[in-house]
Amino acid sequence: MHTSLRLAMIASLLATILSATPLAQETISPGWEVGNVGFATKPAFDFGPDGRLHVMGMTEDFSGFVWHAAADSVAGPWPTTILAAGYFYGPGDIRVDPGGDAHLAWHNHTEQDPNHGVVDNQGGVTVYRIDTPTNHNGWDNSLALDAQGGLHMASVDPSGFGASFSLEYSTFDGSAWTYNAVQESDAFMYGFNTALGIDSAGNPHIAYCAASNWTEPGDLRYAVRDGGTWQVSSIVSGGIRGRFPSLVIDGANRPHVSWLDLDEGAQTGQPTAGTVRYAVLDGGAWQVQDVARLENVLMGFNHARKSTSIALDSDDGPTIAYADQRGVMFARRINDAWLSEPVLEHQQDIYKGLVVLRIGPADIAGLVMWQAEDSQPGLIRIALRRDPVAAELSSFAVE
Repeated sequence: MHTSLRLAMIASLLATILSATPLAQETISPGWEVGNVGFATKPAFDFGPDGRLHVMGMTEDFSGFVWHAAADSVAGPWPTTILAAGYFYGPGDIRVDPGGDAHLAWHNHTEQDPNHGVVDNQGGVTVYRIDTPTNHNGWDNSLALDAQGGLHMASVDPSGFGASFSLEYSTFDGSAWTYNAVQESDAFMYGFNTALGIDSAGNPHIAYCAASNWTEPGDLRYAVRDGGTWQVSSIVSGGIRGRFPSLVIDGANRPHVSWLDLDEGAQTGQPTAGTVRYAVLDGGAWQVQDVARLENVLMGFNHARKSTSIALDSDDGPTIAYADQRGVMFARRINDAWLSEPVLEHQQDIYKGLVVLRIGPADIAGLVMWQAEDSQPGLIRIALRRDPVAAELSSFAVE
Protein backbone atom coordinates (compact mmCIF):
# COMPACT_ATOMS: atom_id res chain seq x y z
CA MET A 1 0.00 0.00 0.00
CA HIS A 2 1.29 3.49 -0.81
CA THR A 3 2.63 5.21 2.34
CA SER A 4 0.46 8.34 2.04
CA LEU A 5 -2.70 6.23 1.62
CA ARG A 6 -1.77 4.08 4.60
CA LEU A 7 -1.23 7.16 6.80
CA ALA A 8 -4.54 8.68 5.72
CA MET A 9 -6.34 5.44 6.61
CA ILE A 10 -4.70 5.40 10.05
CA ALA A 11 -5.78 9.00 10.74
CA SER A 12 -9.36 8.22 9.70
CA LEU A 13 -9.43 5.09 11.88
CA LEU A 14 -8.23 7.02 14.92
CA ALA A 15 -11.06 9.54 14.63
CA THR A 16 -13.73 6.92 13.95
CA ILE A 17 -12.84 4.60 16.83
CA LEU A 18 -12.36 7.43 19.31
CA SER A 19 -15.82 8.85 18.72
CA ALA A 20 -17.41 5.49 19.54
CA THR A 21 -15.49 4.75 22.76
CA PRO A 22 -17.04 5.60 26.16
CA LEU A 23 -15.01 7.23 28.91
CA ALA A 24 -13.78 5.15 31.81
CA GLN A 25 -15.60 5.77 35.09
CA GLU A 26 -13.54 8.16 37.18
CA THR A 27 -13.67 11.26 39.37
CA ILE A 28 -12.82 14.54 37.62
CA SER A 29 -12.15 17.62 39.73
CA PRO A 30 -14.76 20.37 39.23
CA GLY A 31 -11.96 22.82 38.45
CA TRP A 32 -10.84 20.93 35.35
CA GLU A 33 -12.14 20.27 31.83
CA VAL A 34 -11.10 16.87 30.46
CA GLY A 35 -11.33 15.46 26.94
CA ASN A 36 -10.11 12.59 24.78
CA VAL A 37 -7.54 13.24 22.03
CA GLY A 38 -6.83 9.87 20.39
CA PHE A 39 -5.54 6.34 20.77
CA ALA A 40 -1.78 6.11 21.32
CA THR A 41 0.86 5.94 24.06
CA LYS A 42 3.33 8.24 25.85
CA PRO A 43 1.96 11.61 24.71
CA ALA A 44 3.45 15.11 24.80
CA PHE A 45 1.74 18.50 24.86
CA ASP A 46 2.30 22.23 24.30
CA PHE A 47 0.35 25.42 23.87
CA GLY A 48 0.72 27.43 20.69
CA PRO A 49 1.36 31.20 20.92
CA ASP A 50 -2.36 31.75 20.30
CA GLY A 51 -3.41 29.32 23.05
CA ARG A 52 -4.18 26.49 20.61
CA LEU A 53 -3.64 22.99 22.07
CA HIS A 54 -1.05 20.75 20.37
CA VAL A 55 -0.69 17.06 21.27
CA MET A 56 1.78 14.42 20.12
CA GLY A 57 0.79 10.75 20.15
CA MET A 58 2.57 7.61 19.05
CA THR A 59 2.35 3.87 18.97
CA GLU A 60 5.47 1.81 19.45
CA ASP A 61 7.19 -1.30 18.14
CA PHE A 62 7.28 -2.59 14.54
CA SER A 63 4.03 -1.17 13.18
CA GLY A 64 4.08 2.16 14.99
CA PHE A 65 3.27 5.67 13.88
CA VAL A 66 3.68 9.24 15.18
CA TRP A 67 0.87 11.79 14.94
CA HIS A 68 0.12 15.41 15.77
CA ALA A 69 -3.30 16.83 16.64
CA ALA A 70 -4.35 20.40 17.40
CA ALA A 71 -7.60 21.90 18.68
CA ASP A 72 -8.96 25.08 20.23
CA SER A 73 -10.57 23.28 23.19
CA VAL A 74 -10.34 19.97 25.02
CA ALA A 75 -13.60 18.94 23.33
CA GLY A 76 -11.91 19.08 19.93
CA PRO A 77 -12.42 18.08 17.22
CA TRP A 78 -8.91 16.55 17.12
CA PRO A 79 -8.00 15.90 13.46
CA THR A 80 -4.71 14.01 13.27
CA THR A 81 -1.71 14.52 11.01
CA ILE A 82 0.48 11.40 10.70
CA LEU A 83 4.17 12.32 10.49
CA ALA A 84 5.73 8.87 10.13
CA ALA A 85 5.04 5.13 10.21
CA GLY A 86 7.71 2.65 11.33
CA TYR A 87 9.47 1.18 14.34
CA PHE A 88 9.45 3.85 17.06
CA TYR A 89 9.80 4.27 20.81
CA GLY A 90 8.76 7.06 23.19
CA PRO A 91 8.20 9.11 25.13
CA GLY A 92 8.78 11.94 22.70
CA ASP A 93 8.34 15.67 23.07
CA ILE A 94 6.58 18.57 21.34
CA ARG A 95 7.21 22.31 21.32
CA VAL A 96 5.37 24.98 19.34
CA ASP A 97 7.53 27.88 18.13
CA PRO A 98 6.48 31.57 18.05
CA GLY A 99 5.30 31.18 14.44
CA GLY A 100 2.88 28.38 15.35
CA ASP A 101 4.90 25.50 13.86
CA ALA A 102 4.83 22.33 15.98
CA HIS A 103 8.14 20.46 16.47
CA LEU A 104 8.00 16.81 17.55
CA ALA A 105 10.85 14.48 18.58
CA TRP A 106 10.94 10.69 18.95
CA HIS A 107 13.27 7.69 18.78
CA ASN A 108 13.46 5.83 15.46
CA HIS A 109 14.44 2.28 16.34
CA THR A 110 15.23 1.26 12.76
CA GLU A 111 17.56 4.21 12.12
CA GLN A 112 18.86 4.01 15.72
CA ASP A 113 18.71 7.82 15.89
CA PRO A 114 16.32 10.56 17.01
CA ASN A 115 13.83 12.00 14.54
CA HIS A 116 12.48 15.56 14.44
CA GLY A 117 9.19 16.25 12.70
CA VAL A 118 7.70 19.65 11.90
CA VAL A 119 4.01 20.32 11.30
CA ASP A 120 3.89 23.90 10.02
CA ASN A 121 0.98 26.22 10.64
CA GLN A 122 -0.39 25.37 7.18
CA GLY A 123 -0.40 21.63 7.89
CA GLY A 124 2.75 20.74 5.93
CA VAL A 125 5.01 18.00 7.34
CA THR A 126 8.82 17.68 7.25
CA VAL A 127 10.82 14.98 9.05
CA TYR A 128 14.55 15.21 9.89
CA ARG A 129 16.93 12.54 11.12
CA ILE A 130 19.63 13.49 13.62
CA ASP A 131 22.53 11.41 12.34
CA THR A 132 24.48 10.33 15.43
CA PRO A 133 27.89 8.72 14.93
CA THR A 134 27.82 5.78 17.36
CA ASN A 135 25.70 3.20 19.15
CA HIS A 136 21.90 3.32 19.38
CA ASN A 137 21.09 6.93 20.18
CA GLY A 138 18.24 9.36 20.64
CA TRP A 139 16.08 7.99 23.44
CA ASP A 140 14.14 10.09 26.00
CA ASN A 141 14.03 13.15 23.76
CA SER A 142 13.26 16.56 25.24
CA LEU A 143 12.95 19.79 23.25
CA ALA A 144 13.37 23.45 24.22
CA LEU A 145 13.19 26.76 22.38
CA ASP A 146 15.59 29.61 23.07
CA ALA A 147 14.70 33.32 23.16
CA GLN A 148 15.24 33.61 19.40
CA GLY A 149 13.02 30.62 18.64
CA GLY A 150 15.95 28.25 18.01
CA LEU A 151 15.32 24.58 18.74
CA HIS A 152 17.44 22.43 21.07
CA MET A 153 17.22 18.74 22.00
CA ALA A 154 18.51 16.52 24.80
CA SER A 155 18.47 12.72 24.47
CA VAL A 156 20.11 9.51 25.70
CA ASP A 157 22.67 7.07 24.29
CA PRO A 158 21.88 4.20 26.71
CA SER A 159 24.41 2.27 28.73
CA GLY A 160 22.62 -0.90 27.64
CA PHE A 161 23.87 -0.33 24.08
CA GLY A 162 27.48 0.16 25.17
CA ALA A 163 27.68 3.91 25.75
CA SER A 164 30.55 5.24 27.85
CA PHE A 165 28.64 8.49 28.44
CA SER A 166 24.94 8.73 27.79
CA LEU A 167 23.80 12.36 27.73
CA GLU A 168 23.35 13.95 24.28
CA TYR A 169 22.66 17.55 23.25
CA SER A 170 21.81 18.79 19.74
CA THR A 171 20.88 22.09 18.06
CA PHE A 172 18.86 22.86 14.92
CA ASP A 173 19.71 25.67 12.50
CA GLY A 174 16.44 25.53 10.61
CA SER A 175 17.56 22.93 8.10
CA ALA A 176 19.97 20.51 9.84
CA TRP A 177 20.97 19.29 13.29
CA THR A 178 24.37 19.51 15.00
CA TYR A 179 24.92 16.62 17.40
CA ASN A 180 27.05 16.68 20.58
CA ALA A 181 27.80 13.97 23.12
CA VAL A 182 28.22 15.28 26.68
CA GLN A 183 31.39 13.42 27.58
CA GLU A 184 31.28 14.74 31.14
CA SER A 185 28.15 12.69 31.85
CA ASP A 186 27.94 9.16 33.22
CA ALA A 187 26.68 6.11 31.36
CA PHE A 188 23.06 5.38 32.35
CA MET A 189 19.92 3.65 31.09
CA TYR A 190 17.14 5.19 29.04
CA GLY A 191 13.64 5.40 30.46
CA PHE A 192 14.04 8.08 33.15
CA ASN A 193 13.56 11.15 30.89
CA THR A 194 15.84 14.05 30.06
CA ALA A 195 14.72 17.58 30.95
CA LEU A 196 16.08 20.53 28.96
CA GLY A 197 15.85 24.29 29.41
CA ILE A 198 17.65 27.19 27.70
CA ASP A 199 18.56 30.38 29.59
CA SER A 200 18.52 33.94 28.22
CA ALA A 201 22.16 33.65 27.09
CA GLY A 202 21.38 30.50 25.07
CA ASN A 203 23.07 28.13 27.52
CA PRO A 204 21.50 24.64 27.88
CA HIS A 205 20.57 23.22 31.29
CA ILE A 206 19.74 19.49 31.51
CA ALA A 207 18.47 17.36 34.40
CA TYR A 208 18.78 13.57 34.20
CA CYS A 209 18.91 10.44 36.36
CA ALA A 210 22.22 8.56 36.44
CA ALA A 211 20.94 5.07 37.26
CA SER A 212 21.38 1.71 35.55
CA ASN A 213 18.05 0.11 36.49
CA TRP A 214 14.54 1.15 37.45
CA THR A 215 14.91 0.64 41.19
CA GLU A 216 18.68 0.81 41.71
CA PRO A 217 20.39 3.75 43.42
CA GLY A 218 21.35 6.67 41.21
CA ASP A 219 21.84 10.43 41.52
CA LEU A 220 19.76 13.23 40.08
CA ARG A 221 22.29 15.04 37.90
CA TYR A 222 22.41 18.59 36.53
CA ALA A 223 24.45 19.52 33.46
CA VAL A 224 24.95 23.10 32.25
CA ARG A 225 27.10 24.38 29.36
CA ASP A 226 28.61 27.84 29.61
CA GLY A 227 31.25 29.10 27.21
CA GLY A 228 31.43 25.74 25.46
CA THR A 229 32.29 23.79 28.64
CA TRP A 230 29.92 21.38 30.37
CA GLN A 231 29.72 21.29 34.15
CA VAL A 232 27.98 18.25 35.68
CA SER A 233 26.97 17.95 39.35
CA SER A 234 24.45 16.16 41.56
CA ILE A 235 21.27 17.82 42.79
CA VAL A 236 20.54 14.94 45.20
CA SER A 237 22.39 11.67 45.76
CA GLY A 238 22.26 8.55 47.91
CA GLY A 239 19.25 6.29 47.43
CA ILE A 240 16.82 5.63 44.56
CA ARG A 241 16.87 9.23 43.44
CA GLY A 242 15.97 11.51 40.57
CA ARG A 243 13.41 9.49 38.61
CA PHE A 244 11.59 11.36 35.81
CA PRO A 245 13.04 14.87 36.23
CA SER A 246 11.42 17.91 34.63
CA LEU A 247 13.18 21.30 34.33
CA VAL A 248 12.28 24.91 33.51
CA ILE A 249 14.31 28.16 33.55
CA ASP A 250 12.84 31.31 35.11
CA GLY A 251 13.32 34.97 34.15
CA ALA A 252 16.36 35.23 36.45
CA ASN A 253 17.96 32.21 34.72
CA ARG A 254 17.43 29.96 37.73
CA PRO A 255 16.64 26.29 36.96
CA HIS A 256 13.62 24.73 38.69
CA VAL A 257 13.41 20.92 38.78
CA SER A 258 10.80 18.38 39.86
CA TRP A 259 11.38 14.62 40.18
CA LEU A 260 10.41 11.42 42.03
CA ASP A 261 12.52 9.76 44.73
CA LEU A 262 11.49 6.13 45.38
CA ASP A 263 11.28 4.60 48.83
CA GLU A 264 13.95 2.10 49.82
CA GLY A 265 13.02 -1.46 48.87
CA ALA A 266 11.21 -0.49 45.67
CA GLN A 267 10.98 -3.35 43.17
CA THR A 268 10.53 -3.26 39.40
CA GLY A 269 7.14 -4.60 38.35
CA GLN A 270 5.62 -4.13 41.81
CA PRO A 271 3.59 -1.09 42.94
CA THR A 272 5.83 1.14 44.98
CA ALA A 273 5.77 4.51 46.72
CA GLY A 274 7.90 7.61 46.61
CA THR A 275 8.09 11.35 47.17
CA VAL A 276 7.67 14.04 44.54
CA ARG A 277 10.32 16.68 45.14
CA TYR A 278 11.17 20.16 43.88
CA ALA A 279 14.39 22.17 43.84
CA VAL A 280 15.52 25.59 42.64
CA LEU A 281 19.16 26.65 42.22
CA ASP A 282 19.32 29.90 44.16
CA GLY A 283 22.50 31.66 45.28
CA GLY A 284 24.65 28.76 44.10
CA ALA A 285 22.85 26.11 46.18
CA TRP A 286 19.88 23.84 45.52
CA GLN A 287 16.88 24.55 47.74
CA VAL A 288 14.97 21.24 47.97
CA GLN A 289 11.36 20.75 49.10
CA ASP A 290 8.99 17.81 49.40
CA VAL A 291 5.85 18.29 47.29
CA ALA A 292 3.68 15.20 47.81
CA ARG A 293 3.62 11.42 48.10
CA LEU A 294 2.82 8.93 45.34
CA GLU A 295 1.66 5.57 46.67
CA ASN A 296 1.00 3.43 43.59
CA VAL A 297 3.85 3.83 41.10
CA LEU A 298 4.60 0.90 38.79
CA MET A 299 8.11 1.14 37.34
CA GLY A 300 8.90 -0.19 33.88
CA PHE A 301 9.07 0.65 30.19
CA ASN A 302 5.29 0.50 29.68
CA HIS A 303 4.40 2.05 33.00
CA ALA A 304 5.84 5.03 34.91
CA ARG A 305 7.47 7.51 32.51
CA LYS A 306 7.58 11.27 33.09
CA SER A 307 5.74 10.91 36.39
CA THR A 308 6.41 14.57 37.24
CA SER A 309 6.23 17.71 35.13
CA ILE A 310 6.99 21.32 36.12
CA ALA A 311 5.93 24.63 34.58
CA LEU A 312 6.14 28.30 35.58
CA ASP A 313 3.32 30.83 35.54
CA SER A 314 3.75 34.40 34.28
CA ASP A 315 5.16 35.45 37.68
CA ASP A 316 7.69 32.58 37.63
CA GLY A 317 5.68 30.70 40.23
CA PRO A 318 6.30 26.93 39.99
CA THR A 319 3.49 24.44 39.38
CA ILE A 320 3.92 20.65 39.24
CA ALA A 321 1.77 17.85 37.88
CA TYR A 322 2.44 14.27 39.01
CA ALA A 323 0.79 10.90 38.43
CA ASP A 324 0.64 7.23 39.40
CA GLN A 325 -1.75 4.38 38.53
CA ARG A 326 -4.65 5.80 40.53
CA GLY A 327 -4.52 9.54 39.95
CA VAL A 328 -3.21 12.67 38.24
CA MET A 329 -2.51 15.60 40.57
CA PHE A 330 -1.66 19.30 40.25
CA ALA A 331 0.37 21.23 42.85
CA ARG A 332 1.18 24.91 43.34
CA ARG A 333 3.71 26.53 45.67
CA ILE A 334 2.00 29.15 47.81
CA ASN A 335 3.90 31.06 50.52
CA ASP A 336 6.70 28.47 50.30
CA ALA A 337 4.29 25.54 50.90
CA TRP A 338 2.88 23.12 48.31
CA LEU A 339 -0.87 22.77 47.82
CA SER A 340 -2.10 19.79 45.75
CA GLU A 341 -5.45 19.12 44.11
CA PRO A 342 -6.67 16.11 42.11
CA VAL A 343 -7.26 16.34 38.37
CA LEU A 344 -8.35 12.74 37.74
CA GLU A 345 -8.82 9.88 40.22
CA HIS A 346 -9.80 6.26 39.67
CA GLN A 347 -10.45 3.28 41.93
CA GLN A 348 -8.54 0.94 39.60
CA ASP A 349 -4.96 0.93 38.31
CA ILE A 350 -5.78 2.61 35.02
CA TYR A 351 -3.37 5.54 34.57
CA LYS A 352 0.08 5.02 33.12
CA GLY A 353 2.12 7.30 35.39
CA LEU A 354 2.95 9.86 32.70
CA VAL A 355 1.94 13.52 32.75
CA VAL A 356 3.10 16.57 30.73
CA LEU A 357 2.20 20.01 32.13
CA ARG A 358 2.35 23.38 30.39
CA ILE A 359 1.20 26.89 31.36
CA GLY A 360 -0.28 28.70 28.37
CA PRO A 361 -1.40 32.23 27.55
CA ALA A 362 -3.45 33.91 30.30
CA ASP A 363 -1.86 31.52 32.82
CA ILE A 364 -4.11 28.60 31.92
CA ALA A 365 -2.66 25.26 33.06
CA GLY A 366 -3.00 22.28 30.73
CA LEU A 367 -1.74 18.72 30.86
CA VAL A 368 -1.89 15.44 28.97
CA MET A 369 -1.68 11.89 30.28
CA TRP A 370 -2.57 8.41 29.03
CA GLN A 371 -4.43 5.46 30.37
CA ALA A 372 -4.94 1.80 29.63
CA GLU A 373 -7.72 1.10 27.13
CA ASP A 374 -9.19 -2.27 26.11
CA SER A 375 -8.05 -3.45 22.64
CA GLN A 376 -6.12 -0.20 22.08
CA PRO A 377 -2.50 0.83 22.78
CA GLY A 378 -3.85 3.47 25.16
CA LEU A 379 -6.10 6.51 25.33
CA ILE A 380 -4.59 10.02 25.44
CA ARG A 381 -6.48 12.47 27.66
CA ILE A 382 -6.10 16.24 27.97
CA ALA A 383 -7.14 18.50 30.85
CA LEU A 384 -7.36 22.29 31.23
CA ARG A 385 -7.76 24.17 34.48
CA ARG A 386 -10.65 26.64 34.22
CA ASP A 387 -9.12 29.40 36.40
CA PRO A 388 -5.81 31.13 35.59
CA VAL A 389 -3.12 29.92 37.97
CA ALA A 390 -1.39 33.24 38.73
CA ALA A 391 -4.66 35.08 39.34
CA GLU A 392 -5.72 32.50 41.92
CA LEU A 393 -2.34 32.44 43.61
CA SER A 394 -2.37 36.20 44.09
CA SER A 395 -5.52 35.96 46.23
CA PHE A 396 -4.78 32.71 48.08
CA ALA A 397 -2.74 32.43 51.27
CA VAL A 398 -1.59 29.46 53.33
CA GLU A 399 -1.71 29.95 57.10
